[in-house]
Amino acid sequence: EGNTEYLSDVNISYKREALEAVRDLWHESYQESTVNWGLRRRGYGLHLSQAPVVVEQRATARLWHVIQERIHWARSFAHVRGREASSPLTCVAWATATPILPLLLFVRHLQRELRTRQHIPEFVWAIPATLTLLLSWSLGECIGYCEAARTQALDKSPAIQKV
Repeated sequence: EGNTEYLSDVNISYKREALEAVRDLWHESYQESTVNWGLRRRGYGLHLSQAPVVVEQRATARLWHVIQERIHWARSFAHVRGREASSPLTCVAWATATPILPLLLFVRHLQRELRTRQHIPEFVWAIPATLTLLLSWSLGECIGYCEAARTQALDKSPAIQKV
C-alpha cells in the first residue's frame, strides 16, 4: 500500500493527464514497464492499493502453457528493462543475478502469507506450482537480459559496411 517503484499490469489504471503525458511511449504498443518508468521520469508517482481485487476468468490452462507464458512475459519485461539499462554490462549483471529470483520471490510470497494468515493451507498446497512458475519467470528474465545486452552491444558497435 502506498507509493511504489513498480506496478504490474493487473488492474492498473492511470489518470488521463498522466497517460497523455507519455503517449509517445504507448501509442504504437503498450508495455506497462515502459509507461510506468516514463511516468516516474516525468515526476508522476505510482501508487499501489490493496483495495482492488483482481478476478481473472480464463479457461483452465495446462502447466506447460502457463510455464511458456511466464517465460514469455518475463523475457519481455527483462528486454524492456534492459533497453533502459545504462550499459550491456548492467544487463549481464542482472542476468547473472536471475538464479536468486525464485528464492527471493518465494520468500516475499511466504512473508505476505504469514503476515496475513488468510490462505496458508492453499499456499502450502501451491508451493510446487509456485516454485515451477518462479523458476520459469527467472529463466525468462535471464533470456531477456541477455537479449537486451546483445541488442545494446550491437547498437553501440560501429556500423559494419557491406561491400
